[in-house]
Amino acid sequence: MGDAANSNEQMVQSQFGITTIFGLGDDELTHIYRDPSGELRFSVPYENIWLDSPAYLTINNGIFALRWLWAYVLVIGGVIALTLMLRLHPFFPSLALLAALIAFVTIRLRTPFVIHFRLLPVSLEAFGPPVHEVRVIDDETGQAVIAEINRKWRERLRAIYAFVDAGNDLDQEAVRFHWLKDRGVISEAEFQSALTELQRIRAGEQPTRPLH
Repeated sequence: MGDAANSNEQMVQSQFGITTIFGLGDDELTHIYRDPSGELRFSVPYENIWLDSPAYLTINNGIFALRWLWAYVLVIGGVIALTLMLRLHPFFPSLALLAALIAFVTIRLRTPFVIHFRLLPVSLEAFGPPVHEVRVIDDETGQAVIAEINRKWRERLRAIYAFVDAGNDLDQEAVRFHWLKDRGVISEAEFQSALTELQRIRAGEQPTRPLH
């Protein structure tokens, strides 16, 4: 994990030939997903990420497994060739090494090259229907990625929604602030302050100031 320009923070995951990169800007996330078939890259504002509705995906990277198999075959072939060329005596140490390699290959191939992902749906506009997804490898680094996206998401929603809009339907405003409180975007005290502000507006008074 390293710092980039313009307050961007980059986090990288790599596993079995698949790499995911997260550019954590102030207002939007840049996501890069690379696998043997190519690269996918897009940027999305944090408010367009559905953190409430994660999905899960498991991929068995067969191409990566085949690469390992070829490497094992080459190593075993090399051991056999070296043994025959040098006419090693006794022959048993080479046979033991060969048997160990074969056992290792068998065990490795019986353990699939599986990658577990957490998928965060992405929409074209805030609270719109999901059309894409951010893929996060489900490991320790992935947990840190999710936590940082959550933090940026809350900060972004606070910046654009944590104020009373006197021109909006006041009942809808109350629902919106309740939604923000439930997701940790605003505190209980700020929620109560927003409700007090809404009551002032209902009574015909002028709104005071945003929560942030």
